[in-house]
Amino acid sequence: MRKLLLSIFMLVAVVATSFGQVSKSLTMSDLTWEIAAPIVSTTAEGFDIVGDKKTGATNPTYNSTNKDLRIYANGTLMIESSVGNISKVVINISAQGLKRWSATNSVNSGTLTNDVDSKTITWEGDAASFTITVGANSGLGTDGATKAGQLCISSIDITYSGVAPSVTAPEFSKQSGNCLEPFELTISAVEDATIHYTLDGTAPTTASAVYSTALTISETTTVKAIAVLDGKASSVTSETYTFPVTLSSIADFYELGKEAEGDPVIFGCPLNVVHYNNSNSGSASYLYVVDAAGSALQIYSSKGLDAFENGHIIPAGLEGNVGVYGGEMQLSPDVTTFGSLTKGEAATPKEITVADASANKYLAQYIVLKNVTFDTTNKMIVDGDATVAYYVRFASATAVPTDAKAYDMEGIHTTYNGKNQIFPISFVESTGTGIAGLEAATATIAGGFGQVEITATENAEVLIVNTLGQAVASKNIAAGATTIGVAPGLYIVKVGQQVTKVVVR
Repeated sequence: MRKLLLSIFMLVAVVATSFGQVSKSLTMSDLTWEIAAPIVSTTAEGFDIVGDKKTGATNPTYNSTNKDLRIYANGTLMIESSVGNISKVVINISAQGLKRWSATNSVNSGTLTNDVDSKTITWEGDAASFTITVGANSGLGTDGATKAGQLCISSIDITYSGVAPSVTAPEFSKQSGNCLEPFELTISAVEDATIHYTLDGTAPTTASAVYSTALTISETTTVKAIAVLDGKASSVTSETYTFPVTLSSIADFYELGKEAEGDPVIFGCPLNVVHYNNSNSGSASYLYVVDAAGSALQIYSSKGLDAFENGHIIPAGLEGNVGVYGGEMQLSPDVTTFGSLTKGEAATPKEITVADASANKYLAQYIVLKNVTFDTTNKMIVDGDATVAYYVRFASATAVPTDAKAYDMEGIHTTYNGKNQIFPISFVESTGTGIAGLEAATATIAGGFGQVEITATENAEVLIVNTLGQAVASKNIAAGATTIGVAPGLYIVKVGQQVTKVVVR
């Protein structure tokens, strides 16, 4: 009897171990994230983690700088297990998440508990998957209750049953990916199993449609399926088939409109690179391209890109998703589809004035502004009375000139929330505005603060004229450095036979 009891005890111990609770800790920065607006997703240790914009205003993302997963107001976080039912998930909130922590997060099953002291949100239940919807406002966040809610996660701790389903999951005849034409999808499972499937991205149950014949897939669709045998269900098999819109030009891209955010596209035309740069933080890459008609487009990758050069030609076939940032459209590329680059003729920047840059829209165009100065306090580019904002986006242009000299500046013209601005690329000190038939320069002429600064190599006559054609100074100067006081403004300065436009601040 004692041996029998011992044997039963050992059997129970083995069963308890085999069917006990198992815990996994997943740190967001250790995972590989797929960002395809409006979705951000990853798969790790038998768990699918998916953030979705849903009815929110902002796409979810993985922030590589702060190393957290970010789901914004009215967006959703779905965690799905293929290794056993989930009983508990502890979400560890990041530093950003503490600022916008919502008190009105909701869940489709189980319960949620907020613990501000431990900086965690805990879900408890018994399900293969569950979905949290982020509240509209930041009720618990330090930024105040009127701010939009966020769910920003540094890591999660998952407790689950540790028992993989005894029924083998269905197999699909085609894996996820972009599709250029409709196809027939077949789903197979173990003998005598019933296959249930969904086409709307929701998790299938025994109440879902029963598979009996091949499915025709002709538009972007997420197919999920389970196999059920003797009352037991398998884990979920899920594949997403994407049908990009084929574009013949960049104009076609813009015609899709901002409401197409997240939609997949494929360019059926080559694109010419005019500029490539990393962001000032070094965490992302910006690529600017034009098509045969001269329309320009910003391509943004949070993952970084291999180096491109002005003049590189990207062949037809580039794929990506429509993105929107600061109110303007951009392309989020599939970095595997750039194809084999060839080298063509390098582009030259389009010369425009500061007044043009301020008043008109040259979206994503490679431009040059000549003979300009910089108000670094207000972050403005100045040419006489005309100004336009600048923003240091690129790693190559962090040192905006702080002196009063005039410069020729190359950059990218862009618009942010309806306001025109320039991303500087490079600065070269202006050599002045030459006039045909005049002798070579014999003086250095620059605008200063309340004065014109002249360094002449020989004695010369100086004439300074304002924009009304009025002479404000006329005198002879000796070789060497000379300053002439004038009011702030734009002037034409003639030193001997050399003529230069200068801005005095």
